[in-house]
Amino acid sequence: MGVAVAARNLVPFQLTISDQSPLVEFSTTGTVAWNSSFSRSAWTTHTDGQAGMGASWHWINTTAWDSYARPNFSIGVSASDIIVNGDVNGSPPNDTAIDAVVTEYSGVQTGGAGPTGGTNTSGVPASQGVKLSPGQLARVSGLDVNKPLSVQFTITEAVPSVYNVRGFVVTTALWSDAETFDKVPQSTAWFVVDGKPNSQFKVDESVWTVNTSTIYDDYTRRNVSELFCPRGDQNANVTIHVPLRTSFVVLNGTVGPDRSGPSYHWTPVPPGWRPSDMQSGGARSPWVSGQLLHAQRLDPDVNYVLDVTQSTLGNVHLDTVTFYSANHTGSPAKSDVGPIVGGVVGGVCGALVLTLLCFYWCFWRPRKHREREGEATQNTDGSGFDPFSPSQNDDDEGQEPLMQETDAGRVVLPPQYTPRREH
Repeated sequence: MGVAVAARNLVPFQLTISDQSPLVEFSTTGTVAWNSSFSRSAWTTHTDGQAGMGASWHWINTTAWDSYARPNFSIGVSASDIIVNGDVNGSPPNDTAIDAVVTEYSGVQTGGAGPTGGTNTSGVPASQGVKLSPGQLARVSGLDVNKPLSVQFTITEAVPSVYNVRGFVVTTALWSDAETFDKVPQSTAWFVVDGKPNSQFKVDESVWTVNTSTIYDDYTRRNVSELFCPRGDQNANVTIHVPLRTSFVVLNGTVGPDRSGPSYHWTPVPPGWRPSDMQSGGARSPWVSGQLLHAQRLDPDVNYVLDVTQSTLGNVHLDTVTFYSANHTGSPAKSDVGPIVGGVVGGVCGALVLTLLCFYWCFWRPRKHREREGEATQNTDGSGFDPFSPSQNDDDEGQEPLMQETDAGRVVLPPQYTPRREH
């Protein structure tokens, strides 16, 4: 990272990630399988084409499990703290019911494909001896937010139980001139605007098309238009020229049966580039909208290009991209130059100063402002797109945000620990 980034604040914040997000993977090697349920879906056995309605959760019944094949779930993020929401038979888990293995990645592949060279920690109780709050299934903290991580949670207790995984709260961070997350400007752009692919992005329209479908939020049925790409191997891209001074990017969309997130190629490779998105899903996965597909911290002083590439394993639906700026929303500091000049300079000198000030405000400053706007336009692929002002899409007007964020400064974290690395 450059000196400019180091001089900024590393501002913590939280991402709320659904159990249905492709960033999460549920694995079973024995006879017991993970299932998906929704609070407002009448079906219990999933068939293709069904949509999940209401709050979701993954669950598994360990009554008939193979003691040699422990069910697990993983999440790939850069984070300092990961909370797993859930329960065991509706109650908190025992202290040793779930173990966690943390993999830190260091080496970076070429072409922005992701890092290599992971080092694993030893298995540790996921709660680390910390009393979990109500509604929490596991928690791992003391992680290095500057490193890409993969955390695997494994059920180790063989007592017959039903384990429910209801989502994740991840504490991550971004570089900003602001001191708190509520002062960080953000702007959301839709991939489909007025029924067409957003012209601010370069879209391979021979493969990527606009798809309008009925989806279900927690308690709302609505139509949504997304940028759709069927499974295939044409390597069709959606190219996003990330605005300069962007410090974090989040993509949202719809996931479905046999879902497989597209590949994400960053140019250049961002700092702390984490593993490729883990894929979950299968025949038991319904269609679910508003899912966090991809999240990445950036160096705000670097120009980035993100290529979202077609998947060979599943359909891709892109809804929104949210940019978080390294700027801050605080009011500019008031200048004392005016009173000082007015009190000291008089007569002709005062008129001269006023003339110079008038020239500055009327001619010089607007010209420099236009030059900076031209640079910003160039940094956004010449589109004129203002990344930090709201975008509009009639289909999404009035909808709740697709991602929940809170200021992580209010979160009380458990004691830190240093992972033991295996060599």
